[in-house]
Amino acid sequence: MLRRSLISVAQRWMSSEPTRVEKSVNKVVLIGRIGREPEMRGSQENPCTAFPLATSENFKDKTGEYQQKTQWHRIVIFRPWLKDTVYTYAKKGSRIYLEGKIEYGQYTDDDGNTNFTTSVVADDVIFLDHRSGWTYWLE
Repeated sequence: MLRRSLISVAQRWMSSEPTRVEKSVNKVVLIGRIGREPEMRGSQENPCTAFPLATSENFKDKTGEYQQKTQWHRIVIFRPWLKDTVYTYAKKGSRIYLEGKIEYGQYTDDDGNTNFTTSVVADDVIFLDHRSGWTYWLE
């Protein structure tokens, strides 16, 4: 019986059925303020817009006082129309909503040290305050 089961499994494995791909989710949603003016980075073949984004969380400490903890996120945008729009209209302090995914990478610096990076690659950005974004474009 065990032999028949193994043969059956092997036959199914070797059959011409398409391989099923496991699905997963890598989605990030952030609302925060831009920490410095967006800058164009990357190579001629693969340019991007990059900037830091601050998000804050409020909580009560042990004494009952409210505290605020700020997290900084490295944002990069590769989509041509989106990177140009954000570079042109977003300013330091602009409040934005963004959707994207987390990407991890590494590079070797001039001294031969390996450095690891974590970035949020934005797929969509919405300007949330009237001081930035399309307000300038409409005026």
